[in-house]
Amino acid sequence: PGAELSDARTSLTVGEDTPATPIRYWFRGGYVQITFDGRGDLITFSNEALLNEKLPRLKKDYSDAEAWAAMDAVLAKLAVPEGLTERELVRTYMPDVIEYWLRPRPNGYVAFGTDGVHCWLQPWTGAVVFLKIDSGWTYEPPDINVTKEEAVGTAVAMFGGAPENWTCEPMYWAVGNLEAPKEVQNLYEKKIARLCHFLRLEGGFECLLVDTKTGRVLDSGPDARPYKLLGNAPNRGRVVY
Repeated sequence: PGAELSDARTSLTVGEDTPATPIRYWFRGGYVQITFDGRGDLITFSNEALLNEKLPRLKKDYSDAEAWAAMDAVLAKLAVPEGLTERELVRTYMPDVIEYWLRPRPNGYVAFGTDGVHCWLQPWTGAVVFLKIDSGWTYEPPDINVTKEEAVGTAVAMFGGAPENWTCEPMYWAVGNLEAPKEVQNLYEKKIARLCHFLRLEGGFECLLVDTKTGRVLDSGPDARPYKLLGNAPNRGRVVY
């Protein structure tokens, strides 16, 4: 939106592991990349041109209710998974751009990297900077053989810190780490999420995933936000920004 088309080209790539089809449009200020699945439904949209130009500013504060109304107007035009009851809104470092997360709660647990919507939007202009839709995931039944206390013990052994300074929350994860056990990699290939303990050190940047079923560490790292852990997954149309 708002970008002058100067050198328009499209590139078509069909991934080996997915029917997703990325199409890239080049504009003067950057490129717009759009990915569709085999049914023609939108999976990802990324508008680099908007990152390189100055977006119109608004003189008043935009309420959360107004921001969600703008997001819902965008979603009404798209094929979005059902059951996305977890709705999070974040004021970003980009002026007047709001970040949205919509996730499900399968079996009562938050899910990350599975079915959901992630979007960066300027609500008052309707300009979508980034949009990603995931769907088609299923979830293993909860099988918690490893307690939170045991998971915290693993975190302390790896990174140190006092046990009381570690937060631990069980949640479903799409674990795409190529160094994860083969069993977990196979689940990822089939789009099946396993329940994990997600641990983070308060006041620090260390975090890790512990399998609630086996107690094995599935991913970890200093300064590892959840999306950075997901960044270890093979590229299947995911947009990294």
